[in-house]
Amino acid sequence: MRVVPCESFMIELPRRLPDVVEALREQIQRPIGFVRRWPRRHKLFSGRADASGFTLKLIARGRGGFVPVIRGRFEEQGGATLVRVRIAMSALEICYLVALYCFAGLMVYRLSLRGELSWPWALVFGGLALFGLLVTWLSFRQDANVARRNLEATLGAAGSGRDTPVEEGN
Repeated sequence: MRVVPCESFMIELPRRLPDVVEALREQIQRPIGFVRRWPRRHKLFSGRADASGFTLKLIARGRGGFVPVIRGRFEEQGGATLVRVRIAMSALEICYLVALYCFAGLMVYRLSLRGELSWPWALVFGGLALFGLLVTWLSFRQDANVARRNLEATLGAAGSGRDTPVEEGN
């Protein structure tokens, strides 16, 4: 079982590779500079896309949560294009969560050893940490589903091709 949530899937499109790359580039917001304010009518994604693959981030529209990193590569098969996509958390989010849970676990462990925190209360705090992991996983899953729907709509895959989930580790 993976602790860090991610999602992998494939999209088969009946269009040629240059058309797919161009459709994706149309929805990528060009960099604005140091200030991270987006125009009122901005595009769906920020990142890059070329003939070999893409790395995108969904632009959060004024709401909190995770910003999933969408990585994919293109494979041409005759007149069709196969897109292999992986949606995962960014490295910064993973580092933050690891540091947060290590610090909280260490504090509960040290307080329990000193006798300042009884073992039932240590179990309560451990349960809260597990509940926090569950909330983290569910909120990432929601943001990953939004990113997947937007990517499929951008590529025009809604009903036009095969959409099959890929097993983890492939």
